[in-house]
Amino acid sequence: VFKENAFSRAHEAAFRGRFSGRVLDTHTYTEDGVAELKSIALKVRQAAPDALFVPDAFPLMGGLLRELRTIGARPKRI
Repeated sequence: VFKENAFSRAHEAAFRGRFSGRVLDTHTYTEDGVAELKSIALKVRQAAPDALFVPDAFPLMGGLLRELRTIGARPKRI
């Protein structure tokens, strides 16, 4: 989960290159509003991952954790 930018894409590529587990999906957002984060939180809940990789602080500062908690979808590791 990350805001669409070159920094985050580079970290995503590095993560995918080293991670030995299964990556379920990548979710990006472009706006600073909460609406996209709410939509992503619902997708995360549906996928029920064990962990989330968040390469930058934008989603966390934008309220992603709050949205995940609100809908009962907090993965074990972030």
